[in-house]
Amino acid sequence: FDRALLAYARLVADFGDSKLVVPALYNSALAREGKLDFVEAAARYQRVLATTDRASSDHLDAEFRLAAVLAEIHQYAQAAEVLESILTRSDLSPSDRVECMARLGYCALETSDFARAEKTLEGALDYYRRVQGTQTLDNTYFLGMSQYYLGVVVHRQFAAVPLRLTEIDGRPTKTYFHWLAL
Repeated sequence: FDRALLAYARLVADFGDSKLVVPALYNSALAREGKLDFVEAAARYQRVLATTDRASSDHLDAEFRLAAVLAEIHQYAQAAEVLESILTRSDLSPSDRVECMARLGYCALETSDFARAEKTLEGALDYYRRVQGTQTLDNTYFLGMSQYYLGVVVHRQFAAVPLRLTEIDGRPTKTYFHWLAL
C-alpha cells in the first residue's frame, strides 16, 4: 500500500491536469482503506467527489466508498447523509439501490433509530420483491445484509427492555425464567 500511495501522490502532484488524477485519488483512498486509515480514505473520497460530475460513475463509486468508511469510523449520521444523497439519483441500478438502502438501514440501527432501521431495511427487501421479475441483482449480499440486520433490530429492541425479578416481601420469587433454568 505504501508504494502505491507514493506513486499516486506523485502522479497527482506532477500531472494535476491529467485525466488519471481521479483514478489516482480513488485508488489512493482504496489503499488507505487497506491500511485501515479510514479518516484519510474519507478525505480522499471527498476530493474525488469535489472533482467529478455527480452523474459520473466515479462519483457514485466514491459516494458509496465514502459512506462505508464513515461507517467504519462510527460517523453514522454523516454516512447516512451520503447514502440519502445517493438515493436521490435516478440512475441507480437495482443492486445499487438495495446496497444503499441496506447501508442506510445499518446506519440507523447503529444510532439506535430502530423504527427507521426497520423501515429502511424492509424497504430494501420490498424494492427487490417488486423488481425481481424484471431485473436482476449483481449480487445478493445486501439482500442478506438487510435480512440479517432486521433480526438485529429485534434483538436490540428486546435487549433494551429491562427484565426484573418479581419480589414478595423483599425476596425474589420463582418466575417462569427460574423454572426454565431448572
